[in-house]
Amino acid sequence: MTTVADELREELLRSRAFLSWRKKKPFQYIGQTYTNSMAEEKHFSAVEVAKQWGVSSDLIRSLFRDEPGVLKIDRPGTRAKRSYSTLRIPESVLVRVHTRLTSRPSVLR
Repeated sequence: MTTVADELREELLRSRAFLSWRKKKPFQYIGQTYTNSMAEEKHFSAVEVAKQWGVSSDLIRSLFRDEPGVLKIDRPGTRAKRSYSTLRIPESVLVRVHTRLTSRPSVLR
């Protein structure tokens, strides 16, 4: 005794769409691969850089807040808690900013 579902199943198995279906090969990227060397660098916190440079951590945060390449992790605030952001400064960005700050001409008054 065959049911309507069994008959439908048999008809679908004999259909042209089912018989011509082939399993597609998995996607394989062919092209240039890039490495994110910044992700592999040592990252410093604002407190670590402040100790190293002998300045306050607030000054370091203000210097690096909008600097390209700095990892900024934001936690949005709620009614009960204020928002909070964590900065992690890659070594290459640290060197770049240090070079920029030390290569400025001094202004004598």
